[in-house]
Amino acid sequence: MIDIQSAIQAIQSAANSNELQTVFDIYLGKKGKMGELFKKLATATPEEKKELGQIVSSAKEQITTAYLTKAKELQIAEINIQLENDIVDSSIPANPRPAGHASLLTQTRREVEELCHNM
Repeated sequence: MIDIQSAIQAIQSAANSNELQTVFDIYLGKKGKMGELFKKLATATPEEKKELGQIVSSAKEQITTAYLTKAKELQIAEINIQLENDIVDSSIPANPRPAGHASLLTQTRREVEELCHNM
């Protein structure tokens, strides 16, 4: 059986998103410990399935909740670090935006005027 507390502790001890992904793969990944438990559940008797199913589902829910919470924390921490490293000077004026373009009639009139002027 899987030790839920050790899984949650491993998730909480992850220092970055790569470590968290490694812990996720160990416990909740396709070939992780939870996957093995679900495979064992398929071969269990109907009485065992009822008990084991509840236990395994509860464990998966707790581990998934811990994973999602830690992922959100790490994401916020990484964004904060990136914001601290990026220097943004709000006193610098923005680049001017182009005002648009002349209408087709105006462009045609200017071309005709230029042709006449060059004659």
